[in-house]
Order: sequence, then C-alpha cells, then structure tokens
Amino acid sequence: MEKTGNRVEVDKEARQKLTEKDMLHYKEHQDDNKPLKNMDKQLKEMDGDYNVMLMERIESKKQLKAKF
Repeated sequence: MEKTGNRVEVDKEARQKLTEKDMLHYKEHQDDNKPLKNMDKQLKEMDGDYNVMLMERIESKKQLKAKF
C-alpha cells in the first residue's frame, strides 16, 4: 500500500512541475488577463478535487480489502 502512496506523491510532484513550467510564460500577463486568471483558479480547484477523489479511492480500496 505504501507504494501506491509514493506513486501518488510522485504523480502529484510531476503534475506540479508541469503546471508551473507551462504557466511560467503566462504568469507575467496573468494580472492583465482576467480569463486566464480564472482558468488558473479552475485548474487549481480541479487539481484539488482530483487529489480528494484519488485519496477517497485509495481509502475505499483499503476498507474493501480489510472487509474481505
């Protein structure tokens, strides 16, 4: 089970680096560009929601495995 947890952390770090790298070009214009700023907020919310769903899935698997 710890391997899955480590994989989640590695995936999360990879996504963070990708997001930071891709958004780096737009950061200087982000204050001027309101739709881009809103999109950035949505991406952060979606990333948070994805992490919550992933953790819930892992927890459900643990509970199911413990049940049987």
